[in-house]
Amino acid sequence: MLPTVLTLLSTLAFAQERACDPVPRDQLETHLVRAEEALGAARADEASTALDHASEAARCLAEPIPKNLLARIAWGRAELAAADMDEEVAWTWLRLARDAGMPEPPPRIAEAHPVRRIAAEARDALPMSGPTGVALHPPKKGTIYADGVALASPELRVSTPHLLQSFDKEGLPYLGSWQQGAVFPSSMLVPLVAEGHRERRTAEAGDELPPKNWKPARDDTEAAYRDWIKKHPKGPWLQDAEDGIDDLRWNAALADGSELAVRQYIHDFPDGLHVDEAEFFVEDLEYRKVLEDPHPKREAWVAFLEKYPDGSYAAEAHVQMELMDWEAARTADDAAGYRAYVEKHPNGRNTERGRALEEERAFAEARKSGLDSALEKYLDRWPEGVFAREARAILGEVEFLAVTVDITGEVDEAVKERVRTDLAAELEKREMPVLAEGEDPASAGHIAIALEVQPGDKITNVGARFTLSYGDLKAPLNEMRILSKILPDADAGAMLGELIVTNLRDLDRWQPPKPEGDAKKPAPAKPAAK
Repeated sequence: MLPTVLTLLSTLAFAQERACDPVPRDQLETHLVRAEEALGAARADEASTALDHASEAARCLAEPIPKNLLARIAWGRAELAAADMDEEVAWTWLRLARDAGMPEPPPRIAEAHPVRRIAAEARDALPMSGPTGVALHPPKKGTIYADGVALASPELRVSTPHLLQSFDKEGLPYLGSWQQGAVFPSSMLVPLVAEGHRERRTAEAGDELPPKNWKPARDDTEAAYRDWIKKHPKGPWLQDAEDGIDDLRWNAALADGSELAVRQYIHDFPDGLHVDEAEFFVEDLEYRKVLEDPHPKREAWVAFLEKYPDGSYAAEAHVQMELMDWEAARTADDAAGYRAYVEKHPNGRNTERGRALEEERAFAEARKSGLDSALEKYLDRWPEGVFAREARAILGEVEFLAVTVDITGEVDEAVKERVRTDLAAELEKREMPVLAEGEDPASAGHIAIALEVQPGDKITNVGARFTLSYGDLKAPLNEMRILSKILPDADAGAMLGELIVTNLRDLDRWQPPKPEGDAKKPAPAKPAAK
């Protein structure tokens, strides 16, 4: 006998597990049409009620739910959650919609609806997970379906709503439920017999079984079994009498339904026939206590694992903790956060990505600091890293013998020409040749300047984005943003040219060393017009 049915999470209480009367598909479709019409007319309350009816109809559908109908329910739920500014709930339903084969919003959803923006976000794929040491327990010769597909093992995508349907051998709906992640109804799971736990003996074991009219079994009371044991302490059916008591105590614990009663059974029958079910019952209760909080804290999972380090939900707890740690790292989005994740999960599902992002953020943070010591620290940790060449280049370990210049922007040509002239004069002072159009050797640096001029009645805003890159380096050697205000009649080109030249100080560190003697470098070519 299985543990008593436990109610589902309160967050999905709109469709708790219970017996079903078959619902035809057209009834579900009718509820969906009403929901979608209400959604299109922005009647949220009406849409919510219709979706509740659709969800209940889906639970007892007379067939495994078709993927397109499941996706329509999911999109409706996501649309309501997005309109209510609950992005996390919207995302749980969007994951179900995508798994059901409908990744794009239905045409009825307006372009400005927030669910479209949420659906366009890039989010990490979530893993499949579920309890271990247990098997699905469908009705005799029946089948359990999850999201319209026959389920072979209790494993589903975490943090995602799922529809479970249980059909009997005649193909009629037996039970149905909505659940979050792999929180299966207890009645749909049965623990596997652990190694070393005793199983009921059978005739195949070679032992003589009691007759059908055996009085203790006919009476089926603990007193009858104990009285027989007292009279026949070495009798042939001693184990059967003890098993009878075992069954009675287990059934009494289930009838009581409390954790205390089940724990008492485990205490009294540590090697009993039902100890696997009892231990799973207790662990399942503790697991559901953690999930009573819609957003369980990491500490709750840690405490759970301390109690059940090798339990059926241990793997699930580890998955949940890793997801929390990864989400924390992604939220912080800095080197320290990714390093913390990798240290906690050296073999996690996002470990390689975490290492790559840690290095990327560490390099970006070192660059932003402007300190040579920060770049040197990066190189100490990643001497052959993805950005090692960039770090060494920024530290001055790159030489380029010339530059190309590209000046763009929706500004007057006179402004561009003045900036070109001022920049060419400054580069000539620094003995840095400017290559003509078409010349682009690997040893050349690349200067790109995007100009901005926004005229106004009393003030004109001018600006420039300056980037210095080199060869195939992944990151620019230098970037800067120049902004200034000038009077409307001032020379925007002259102001921008002066600002750019003034801020070219850092270019010196990448200049090659001066040639020995009095040899002069070739005169620079004029910058080509771009």
